Amino acid sequence: MKLNEKCEHMKCPCCGKAMTSGVVQSSRNIIFTTEPSCGAFNIKSKDDVMLSSNNFTGPTCLAYICKECEKVVIDYSVGVDIERSW
Repeated sequence: MKLNEKCEHMKCPCCGKAMTSGVVQSSRNIIFTTEPSCGAFNIKSKDDVMLSSNNFTGPTCLAYICKECEKVVIDYSVGVDIERSW
């Protein structure tokens, strides 16, 4: 899959239109949690989920965006190979 192209298989959950592929990046791990905290961003609960791959070189998540609805869907089922993504 190439980044920055419309993905007919990924539809916006709000409007149903095709979303654009890309990545979400951060300087720290990207974690889903129901209990936000300050400081270190690490898994603290059994319900927390690590969303990013490449956590030592540049935490990255495969994502899809709908700019009309201002929604982003993160696909954490697959790691992102930064070198080959660009």
